[in-house]
Formats: sequence, C-alpha cells, structure tokens
Amino acid sequence: MFLTLVISGCGSDSQPQLEPTQSPISQTNSTTQTILLPTSTPINHPLILEFTPAPVNLPSTIETPVPAPLYKPRLPADSFPSLVQSVNDLEFNGLFESTGSITISEDKIKLAASNGDTSLIVYRLPEAMEALAERKFAGGVRLKDTSDISSMKRETWIYDADGLVFSEIIQTVEEPLTIGITNDLSLTQNTADETRTSAVAAQLVLTGPSQMAIPLPLSTPVSVITDSGEFQIFLENSSFHYPSPNSTDGIAAYNTHLWVLRLK
Repeated sequence: MFLTLVISGCGSDSQPQLEPTQSPISQTNSTTQTILLPTSTPINHPLILEFTPAPVNLPSTIETPVPAPLYKPRLPADSFPSLVQSVNDLEFNGLFESTGSITISEDKIKLAASNGDTSLIVYRLPEAMEALAERKFAGGVRLKDTSDISSMKRETWIYDADGLVFSEIIQTVEEPLTIGITNDLSLTQNTADETRTSAVAAQLVLTGPSQMAIPLPLSTPVSVITDSGEFQIFLENSSFHYPSPNSTDGIAAYNTHLWVLRLK
C-alpha cells in the first residue's frame, strides 16, 4: 500500500506547471550599451580641448593661378664677353626666326616683329672688338639654342637688308666644326689629337673669285673683306676637351666660341 502511494506521488501530474511566457532561466543582471555614432564622438575631453581638429573633408578651394614673372635677360656680373637670349619675355630654348624692327644699343638688341613677337638679346663683346653701331632698321633675327646639361649649342644671327650684321656662335660637338658665316665665308676647325685636351687650330675659308684660307688666331680680331662686306672675326675659343678617365659623365668634344660683326 505504501509503495503504491510513493509511485503515484512521483507521477507526471505532480510536477509544477510553468506559465507559457515564463522562462526557466532567470537573468538577474542586465547591461545597457550606448552606441556612439561618428557624429556624436565626444570632443570636450580635457585631454584634447587644447588641440584644434584636423581640417579633413573640407571642400577644396580653387586658387587663382599666379602668372609667371616676365623674364628679363641679364649679363653675368663680371667683365667677360657674354650674350643672353630671350623671346617673348621668356628664357629661350629651341629655334626662333622672325623679321621686324630691330634696335641695336650699347648692350642690347631688340626685335619687334610684325606678328607681335618680341626678342631681347643682351650682349657684351670682347674688349678687343669694335662696337656694334647703334641704330634702328628693318631686319631679321635667327636664334638657335639646343644646349643641354653637358654642352652649349647656341647661335645668334642678326641681319639687315644688306646681309649679316652680327653673330655669336657657341658649339660643343663631337667632330671638328665647319660653319658658314656668309655665302662666301666660313669657319673650319682642324682635327685635334683626341687623346688629350688641347687648343685646336682654325681658319677662315673665303670662297668666290679670291679663294683663300686665313689662319684665325685665338683672342685676336681679324678683319676680312668679302663680297658681303667687311667683317671683324674674333675667335674666343677653339679647343678639344678630353675627359678625365675617372670622370663618369664627361664627353670628348670640340668647343668653339666665335664672334662676328660687320664693319661696313
């Protein structure tokens, strides 16, 4: 009898019934989390109050471009012969040919072309040469400058109605230079001993009825009469440069610096 009562007391009907909405697990601790959006980041912390926020994501500003300053050629602050070219108020490089009104003054040659181009050349002749006659005339200008970091290759030619008025030529080339000055006058360099640096002989070659070769000494003006007029020639440099075997960027080259002006 007793056993029956015990068994019946442990039946399924004796277990407590749970409400449908009641969880068998009771949570006694709950944590409330606050999510900070990027726009709600605190910026009043004492450690950062003294700092200015970085200017990020600001709209870009359009600055008015500053025009490049006008280039004014200037001679070096010394007494050596020199010439500096410019075209349209810019430092010149390349090839420029134009005609117009040319003005020669004591140390400047100006061109005002009919198409609006301008050229300003400043120069200082070798002291031994005659001065260029100061005058204004209709003529032409031809400039060439293909110089690079290792060499000078520059030519300046000024013409009037009668032909060449003035020229300056600087060349650094791998072969002896031959260049025409007028239709009947040219300069030629001799071949050098290309195993060492040395001066190189040069001569003027006059063609036409009176053909002749005229030795051209260094740093001494020479006058020559041709069918194009009487010219004074001044050879400032004629040499061959042989680079040092220890040099990493030197080149072997013939160097020439020639000045020409018409006397009559």
